[in-house]
Amino acid sequence: MSLLCTFFEETVTNETFYICLIDEKFIPPVSVMDIIGEHAVGKTWEDVQEVKFHHCEMSKVPQGLTKLVPNMTNLTIWSSSLKNVNKNDLAEYKFLKKIYFMHNEIEFLPGDLFEGFTNLEVVSFMGNKLKIIEPNVFDSLKKLKHVNLSKNNNFKKFYSKYPEYINRNATLAELKGEVNHVICKNFQLYKNITQKEAEKQQTIFYDINKLITDDSYKDFKIQIGDQIFSVHKFILVARSSTFAEIIKKNPEVENINLYGIPNDIFEKVLKYIYTDEFPNVDGLNLLRLFAAAGRLKINELKNFAATQILGTLNADNAIEVLKLSNRFSHDELRDFSFDEIKKKFPKISFKDRWKHEPDTVQMITDRFMEKEEAKRLLDQEFEKIRRLR
Repeated sequence: MSLLCTFFEETVTNETFYICLIDEKFIPPVSVMDIIGEHAVGKTWEDVQEVKFHHCEMSKVPQGLTKLVPNMTNLTIWSSSLKNVNKNDLAEYKFLKKIYFMHNEIEFLPGDLFEGFTNLEVVSFMGNKLKIIEPNVFDSLKKLKHVNLSKNNNFKKFYSKYPEYINRNATLAELKGEVNHVICKNFQLYKNITQKEAEKQQTIFYDINKLITDDSYKDFKIQIGDQIFSVHKFILVARSSTFAEIIKKNPEVENINLYGIPNDIFEKVLKYIYTDEFPNVDGLNLLRLFAAAGRLKINELKNFAATQILGTLNADNAIEVLKLSNRFSHDELRDFSFDEIKKKFPKISFKDRWKHEPDTVQMITDRFMEKEEAKRLLDQEFEKIRRLR
């Protein structure tokens, strides 16, 4: 996906940084393919040292930035509703010097979060909801000068070597002591709960997965074209609101015909229903998967497909995506596809309500392209006449 950026310079702790500020309202969990914006005079991507996300709704640390910003040293995610962060999220950022994840909703820091980091000097998780930090999370950071854990649920300490931070209130040893104290009080219970829940989920889906190839107790048939899928009614009811509605209306029903979903896509949907594993699809099949999940009201699968579509959204597929996002009520997909269409047709004055009227958008853009093509052909004829004179 592409992001819009505003560039500016900022001085912090006597250092001046050239910053790319991104304040998109939603950042999907897919790789960033491009960043668009006008650099300050004399500046290029080689000069950008920090990428700052501000008030961007996100569920995952953005990926792919380091390919676009080769000399990046700082990453800031501020007030962006980020709830989780792990070492895989930070794998491409191991060379960073400063990480600011402030005023988000993070509750837990795993012990291996900064594994492999060799240059990190500044870490701030101020203003999150931190309840637990695993042991030794900061021990591998040999250049550490600043750690801010203040304004969290269970953490208040703020260590800094920079004298301008007058509200610092702890040495590094005292800050680590607070981490260990909280762990002693809460960590074992937290660990037991999360471990048991993970094992429970794995066991459930492992057992359900075995039912796919086991014809025992299959009591429902779904026909798509010439192919018949034998399934378990109780699993359909639990996983799909559409199937639940059908079966609730007629509990004795044993088979249905399903139209409009390709067989290969339904096979992937069925595998997800039984295993909770997201399918590996791309291109046109992503749109088909989104439509199938939307029609069958499987929200997690629909949202997965939507985030993948956002990663491949472009001027060529934006109108089709706008149609699907309206049909199956996905706000983020609707907004991003509408923005992509507006970028493709900057000469058209789009009305905001049109994002809810994809047929209107289709008609207006088709007419615009017809006029542009007619103008192009007319210009060609005038050019031929001019050359003959």
